[in-house]
Amino acid sequence: MYTSRVDLLKPLSILILIKLFEACNIIIYSFENMTSFILIFLGSGLGGTCRHLVTQMTATLAYFPYGTFLANVTGSLIIGLLTPLLSKMSLPLSSHAQALLITGFCGSYTTFSTFSLNTIELLESGQILLGITNIILNLSLCLLACMSGLYLGRHWTV
Repeated sequence: MYTSRVDLLKPLSILILIKLFEACNIIIYSFENMTSFILIFLGSGLGGTCRHLVTQMTATLAYFPYGTFLANVTGSLIIGLLTPLLSKMSLPLSSHAQALLITGFCGSYTTFSTFSLNTIELLESGQILLGITNIILNLSLCLLACMSGLYLGRHWTV
């Protein structure tokens, strides 16, 4: 049985068309969600800037990473407060506000990685009690702040 080169290329051409179609769908999906991407970008810039300001304002306080601690606790309160409030909004506005405020702002304002680094630095420098205090305060107060925010947001009359 003889198979021509054209017959051999048919499966390859179909595969190429499928890949091109998938690429077009990704591009179309990206343009449809461009608003969310822009809002996350703007929120992240604002959140990161606010986090930097909090860190700078507390930089003179020695021996404890107050900036990270304050950003994490206030960020936990903010995300707890915003989550139920945004769920009460109409869907398009809610998803845009969530992209801007929760994913963007809170995502860059709070940071578990900096908390982890600060804790390890305290422990490695021999400040064991401060390191353990950092862990206990961040976890307990961030959870309490988030719970408080959720409670307030759920009972807030809009």
